Amino acid sequence: MKRSLLLFIFLFIPTLLFAQVLTGSQYPQALHKYIAQAKSTVTVAMYFIIVEPGGKGPVTDLVNDLTAAKKRGVKVTVVLEDYKYKENRAAYKMLKNAGVNAAFDTNRHLLHAKGIAIDGRYLFIGSSNWSRAAFERNYEVSVFSDSRKDTAEFEAYVKNIPLSSGDIFFPPQAGVSVDSSFLLSPKGGRILVRNGADLQFDLYLLLCRRSSSAARPSIHPADKRDTRGARRIETQIP
Repeated sequence: MKRSLLLFIFLFIPTLLFAQVLTGSQYPQALHKYIAQAKSTVTVAMYFIIVEPGGKGPVTDLVNDLTAAKKRGVKVTVVLEDYKYKENRAAYKMLKNAGVNAAFDTNRHLLHAKGIAIDGRYLFIGSSNWSRAAFERNYEVSVFSDSRKDTAEFEAYVKNIPLSSGDIFFPPQAGVSVDSSFLLSPKGGRILVRNGADLQFDLYLLLCRRSSSAARPSIHPADKRDTRGARRIETQIP
């Protein structure tokens, strides 16, 4: 009887799972602990990572944890969403400068996952991006699990994400002058700035760069609402 019981424990205990719900500061604190203890691999798939401008804070600490793991000989892989390249730029540069295998996905699909796998065993997955807002202000929920099976499935999923080749950032270029009359116009630049219409503003800057100084481009943004009441910005180019 004892021998049968020992055999049962030996066969089935390894399949038992441990899971914990993490909210608020519990999430970055737990991540810090396990990344700092990582021995072989860390795999991150994240929509965006926004490090603090001053270089101090929980997000910067986690990025530093990844670079420290790389220095210890841990294989660190980070995949980020290319559409959020502005938000991800500082973290990406920090990781690449430390020799971390960091990359962006392609524009064919949206990488909206937020997961971290450690040592082929520990898995963090949930709603939280790596940002000060997610860690301290938003209502976010993540789950930490000790499961080799789930961790292996996540790692395989991330491995199959198509990646952009090379550095997606454009080299530094000279700035573009913008007419103050456009920026201050209530029917022009102020609509774009007020509504965070980045793509429309980028289009205007591109047109400015390609036009001569004597013939500035003109665009006419319109602040409208659709049938559901949602706001949208329409831009006309004469």
